[in-house]
Amino acid sequence: AEHANELMEQKMDDGALTGDGTGNNLEGITATGVASAFVVPTQLSEYYQSANIYDAIMAVATQVRLANFKGQLTAVLNTVWEAKMKGIKTTYNEYIVPPFVSPDGMKVGSVNVVFNNKFPEASILVGDLKKFNLVMAEDVTYDEGYENDDFTKNLVTILAEARLVQRVKSNHYGAFVKGVLSTAITALTKA
Repeated sequence: AEHANELMEQKMDDGALTGDGTGNNLEGITATGVASAFVVPTQLSEYYQSANIYDAIMAVATQVRLANFKGQLTAVLNTVWEAKMKGIKTTYNEYIVPPFVSPDGMKVGSVNVVFNNKFPEASILVGDLKKFNLVMAEDVTYDEGYENDDFTKNLVTILAEARLVQRVKSNHYGAFVKGVLSTAITALTKA
């Protein structure tokens, strides 16, 4: 049961993050219908002398704020970015932490940063995650049994099922913005 719970939790996380919405699959938060595409705010286009990941997070958050979402924003990045962000150095090999970034790197401006190994490395997602609702409609059910000649082969099949409901109000779609980091950084960098 413990192993089945772990597998179920991972499957639910996958569906909530990147589900395609086909059949019984959840429509994840990165699905086209839920998260808007990143469009550089006009005021920030080619604004930064040498844009980096921190500037990209702030720019994507700005798009969400310009859509009038004032809640606590969270940026989701691939786990590799935690090491990359903490490894930014000057030409003299001194580590750089911008003044608007918390010492542990988990907050950029007013945006919380979450790292997830299942999120694509090239992508970024910023949003008010309280507007994305994932609810267990009923408890997880478990069934065990033998099928056909499994008894003679000593094989047991375990079936675990859960009913989930994912919901985002249509007027909250602007609360989530996704983008490609390299494209965002290029669009923000002064030519």
